[in-house]
Amino acid sequence: MKVNKRLGLVVVILCLTLLPLMASGVAEATKQKMLAANSNESLLQKSDSILSVHESDYNNFIIYRTKDFRGHTNDGMYYEGYLNGRFYCYYGVYFAAMPCYDMGFNPLEDNIVFNEVLTSYETATEMKINGNQILLKTSVAPDKVQETLECFGLEYVEGDCISNSYVLDAESLLLQECTTIISRADGTVVSRAKQTLTLDAEKPEIIEEIYNRLTAENQQEVTIVLDPGTEIEETFTGYFIEGEDIDVYLPGGYMYLYTDAACTDLYGEGENSGIVTVNRAGTLYSKHE
Repeated sequence: MKVNKRLGLVVVILCLTLLPLMASGVAEATKQKMLAANSNESLLQKSDSILSVHESDYNNFIIYRTKDFRGHTNDGMYYEGYLNGRFYCYYGVYFAAMPCYDMGFNPLEDNIVFNEVLTSYETATEMKINGNQILLKTSVAPDKVQETLECFGLEYVEGDCISNSYVLDAESLLLQECTTIISRADGTVVSRAKQTLTLDAEKPEIIEEIYNRLTAENQQEVTIVLDPGTEIEETFTGYFIEGEDIDVYLPGGYMYLYTDAACTDLYGEGENSGIVTVNRAGTLYSKHE
């Protein structure tokens, strides 16, 4: 049988062209399956408690989740806890930062593992199977690198690149570890970050502390009404334990708290404009100064 050498060469070239495309397609499909497998819904079906630990040379934070509770901490200095519509924050003192505490905002809806927006900027580039693990590599689209770095609080330099290496369980696609590398155009690595995921995890001590506050008896409720009686009126609710203080951090432009809706009777001494220590239940008011 006579073989058409030219046709054979075309087939070889076509196969060499299609193989990388097929490989990247499989990798991208695996990325999408990974995101689904590590969604809040999927994780909380598999485990009663989830611990996500992020370590980097610019920030360290942990997130601990159960079905009804979320606690997270930033460098072990600032942390927050949410349970049954109540919350506590801590940064040297327990406080309420008003823009964070609109009860229309539900932190339990936030993804535990992946930032949905930032992950959409990644393109899967490679996938390897190693025993019971899958190694999936992605890169952030060049036009999205600056935006991603700004979300991390990092400065962008022209030509910066971001790559991620995910280690997944081969059967379940659950995340075991993720390494993020930020590098310059010449390949110089400027930052590394590592994320690990643990199911059925114990509460970290610092999270246990804030959880205990959320489940303590004698919870007191304070309601803050901004711009009462106007079209831009907003209401926020904060909590504290009876006998303790909580610092209320007011939004920009709001300086004091008042005991009346007309905002004429000042609450407290008012020395700390914009930050007011509260130690009583009930409703307080503030207006844009």
